[in-house]
Amino acid sequence: MGFANSTITRVKSAISRSFGCMPKGEDPQSQGEQFASTLYGKANVYSILNSKFSHECYFFHDSVFYRWRATLDGAILSTFTTAKLCINTYSPRYASFRASEIVRAFDQAVVDPIELEREGRAIVADCDVDRRKHVDVIQYLAAKYNEEYLQHFQMASLNLEIPVNEDQD
Repeated sequence: MGFANSTITRVKSAISRSFGCMPKGEDPQSQGEQFASTLYGKANVYSILNSKFSHECYFFHDSVFYRWRATLDGAILSTFTTAKLCINTYSPRYASFRASEIVRAFDQAVVDPIELEREGRAIVADCDVDRRKHVDVIQYLAAKYNEEYLQHFQMASLNLEIPVNEDQD
């Protein structure tokens, strides 16, 4: 019984420094992506000269996780069918949170920019540059990843509805 109580205490502790969001409405998937982008300050970065260099960049813009790094270890983002745990890599408790029971419980549904970068699936602007100065962030990324002529853009979310008359043959 001691193990179970200890585990529950550690999970409660991890959850107390996290928060959750469950988007509702017409497009919860896009709302969830917007929430994750706000948490991480995400942008898409690509090279004009190298078509193979096109990545999602974490912490390109000002982010909730960076701003609240002292108190926020993660966030749970869920819809009616999925859930994922977003980890704050700027948290001073990153290593202990990464090793926590809650992270293990989410298994493959964990978003960790450090791991995504290591796997080559994302890039990270882990610099002390004012995020309002996009040119400076781009220069940092160009030097870090040894790429020239980088650009960034934000993807807009578009919804299109087409009425279908099912009575027609």
